[in-house]
Amino acid sequence: MVITILIKKPIMLGSYGYPICYCFWFFYSKILPHTFKKMEFNFIQQAILLVLLTLNLFALFGAAGHSGYGPESHLIALLSMYTAPIVIAACWPSRKWVLQAMSQK
Repeated sequence: MVITILIKKPIMLGSYGYPICYCFWFFYSKILPHTFKKMEFNFIQQAILLVLLTLNLFALFGAAGHSGYGPESHLIALLSMYTAPIVIAACWPSRKWVLQAMSQK
């Protein structure tokens, strides 16, 4: 997908998003449940780790482009920050798929 900005300079979007999405999926679906199991965290520790990691990845790094870098960066920053609660809810340690991922291996 090509987006032309006011300067009439085309920007290619989409080529870097797929590997990043794969890395995030792999981290949250494989690495994090495996970490919960290996570290033998209780539920509270799992929830704290999930919230801290998600806020670091989505809110802290997403906030970098919030102001001063143009409307595209502002939009991406807002989407990143608004995605953080959704990821926390989807990956909550008591979810069935997280418990199944922890019981594997």
